[in-house]
Formats: sequence, structure tokens, C-alpha cells
Amino acid sequence: MNIYLGNLTVEQFIERCKLTGMEEEDKIFINEHRQSDADIKSGSDKLHIFDIPFTVITGNQKLAAEFVKRMGKYDFSNSPQLQVAYK
Repeated sequence: MNIYLGNLTVEQFIERCKLTGMEEEDKIFINEHRQSDADIKSGSDKLHIFDIPFTVITGNQKLAAEFVKRMGKYDFSNSPQLQVAYK
């Protein structure tokens, strides 16, 4: 059984990753898809950012790929390891 804890906001995610200069359109993208409820339904266009383990769970593969693509332009070298998964 896996246990996930936390409900990070976009601002907390940026701080945790030590990112600087995230484009506003990427913040809006995350906010538009972010769901506070950790129960992400398979196939949905929602995501949840967990603190422990540091993971972004999305409802579908397309959203996970778009999230990874958007985050690929930022430097995560000083960030804790981030996992991205989809249901």
C-alpha cells in the first residue's frame, strides 16, 4: 500500500523546486488543472501535487506529458527528485 501526503499549491511547488522565473502561462496551466482533492480520477484532466513523496499525479497520460514538457524548460538541478505519474 502506498501512502501519499500533502497538497501543494503552485507557489509551494515552485518554492519546493527552487525554481525562478516560471512563466505566468505555466503557473496558470498548473492552476487550471490542479485539484485540491487527492482523489484524481483516471481519465480526468486534473492533477494533484503531493509533498511526500514529491509527486505530481495526473488523470491521464496526455496531461502528464504536457506537464513534463512545460517543466522541461526550467532548471530542476537544485530541486528534490520529482516524480510525475498518471492514472
